[in-house]
Amino acid sequence: MKKMILGAAIATASLFTGCKLSAADDLTSCDVKSTFIIDTHQCVESTDADAITRFCSEQRSKLVTGSAITSASACPGGAKKTCNGKYGTYYLYDDFSAVTSCDNYN
Repeated sequence: MKKMILGAAIATASLFTGCKLSAADDLTSCDVKSTFIIDTHQCVESTDADAITRFCSEQRSKLVTGSAITSASACPGGAKKTCNGKYGTYYLYDDFSAVTSCDNYN
């Protein structure tokens, strides 16, 4: 009986060892807040870290005074609109970005 319980425990442990916790563990994001004429806030997240790196690089090349670009593991909550686009999932937090078409992010 003890051998059966031990065998079941080992089998159960091996199931969990072979599994990833979740795909969210692999997320990378680029959070962009800018103040020019209006305040905008967008964040893009993806499991493709290279795509996020390219997005952040493009945003840094357009950087204006009052902008902040932050790399992280996920975007913050509270988005007014979500779009799937060229670099991943776009989260739009400000009113101006929220009324734009998702086609702008492809």
